[in-house]
Amino acid sequence: MESGFELELFSELKCLKEKLYYRLDQYLKVQVKNKGFTILKNTYTGFDTEFEEDQCNTNKNKLLSVKTSVQRRVILNLVNV
Repeated sequence: MESGFELELFSELKCLKEKLYYRLDQYLKVQVKNKGFTILKNTYTGFDTEFEEDQCNTNKNKLLSVKTSVQRRVILNLVNV
């Protein structure tokens, strides 16, 4: 027998599913109903540094800049489209 918490959680998930489905484009609704879909989440990160040779000490470099980059995307993959 399911507990009250499990029933409440199931009810909330069902409500969330209906809200998300309501917001989908008509074309996507047909695809979701008939075939299903997958969601892919990708995150790309980059790191870059720039150095200059130190004139006083040839064994060391001077740090000029540091840059980082983060890019995210979500891919909705419709099956057999």
